[in-house]
Amino acid sequence: MTRQTVGRWRRRFVAKRVAGLLDEPRPGAPRKITDEHVEQVVRLTLESTPRAATHWSTRAMARRCGLSQTAVSRIWRAFALQPHRVETFKLSKDPLFRRCGEGLQVRAGHRRRGELHDVRLVDSAVGRIE
Repeated sequence: MTRQTVGRWRRRFVAKRVAGLLDEPRPGAPRKITDEHVEQVVRLTLESTPRAATHWSTRAMARRCGLSQTAVSRIWRAFALQPHRVETFKLSKDPLFRRCGEGLQVRAGHRRRGELHDVRLVDSAVGRIE
């Protein structure tokens, strides 16, 4: 900090006390995205999921909140939110996805496509071939 900046802050404090230390309006166009918009995006991202999906996308969140996709992306980046990255496994909400018991695994050799197969069915088929 320069002496000039410190002097400006001291004069503001003497004149207005603590209220003088708050940020003054900045030059340029006023903000179009309010704090309420930011709060809504963060709250929805952390506390809910869209219908028929496992996580929010920037486009879905933008439609829901009435903002642009870029605005949602910037808000997520500012708060380090990554709804597509989770620490635990989530089952898909796709109605065509079926869980066949507890023995579900990614089929070897098809990891890129992520095909899931019931281990019990594979094991019984291998037993019949041998």
